Amino acid sequence: MKALNRFTWAFLAGLLLPSAGCSTPDERKSPAQFVRENSNLLQQLGSFVDSEQREGIARIRRLGRDQGSAVAFFILDDPSFNEYRVEVVLARILADWKQPRAIGHLLKNLNLPDEGAVRIASEGLIAFGDNLQVQSALEEMLSRPAERDRRIAAEILKRMPSPRVPDLFLARRKVEPDREVRGIFLVTFIGSSHRQRREFLVDSLTDPDLAIRTLAWEALGKYPDLPRIDFAPDGALEARAKDVAVLRLWVKGPAKR
Repeated sequence: MKALNRFTWAFLAGLLLPSAGCSTPDERKSPAQFVRENSNLLQQLGSFVDSEQREGIARIRRLGRDQGSAVAFFILDDPSFNEYRVEVVLARILADWKQPRAIGHLLKNLNLPDEGAVRIASEGLIAFGDNLQVQSALEEMLSRPAERDRRIAAEILKRMPSPRVPDLFLARRKVEPDREVRGIFLVTFIGSSHRQRREFLVDSLTDPDLAIRTLAWEALGKYPDLPRIDFAPDGALEARAKDVAVLRLWVKGPAKR
């Protein structure tokens, strides 16, 4: 006989419970009881209709951190459960409650072709802030061969309040082949006060992409002590190289950010 999954057991257990004149408040129900009595919850959480999905999310959130987490993990821990849309939504809720067990579920959903699920998973990982497990996983993802993986990792990392992120981007810039990822690195440094900000911007003037060179030069123009040179992002390679050499000497001068 095929083993019954947890949701089936929850339903059968409910049949054995004596009926009562009044219902138990949701916050006092066991996870199994809550799932059994809210039979359309999973359908709502996985719905493509925003209003339906929001209602499912609200039903979990109303339970509060302890009971809501218990219900979410009851669903996620079921061996027969394989609804990725429900998984990523529940993990996103758990992320707001800083439940570290949600991290694995969020990371797994970054690999999906469903961009909506990837966005939700990304937001969940960002909610964990400067979490070492999250940062380490994204650092590994940033070194993968697939451009999509590196772009997703870079987009998440740039929004994290961690001093490790600029250092990671600095180490990856010269070996990153994708212009979009290098652009994310540059935008992150422009908005930072990293000790090597000037060096990063000057190095970006040698980037093969014109848009990146232009953005880096615009950022450098904000420094009041910038040498008086007429760098042209779209100029000849030899002329650009001479200007960059001057700027490298400037970078080696008194440390400024």
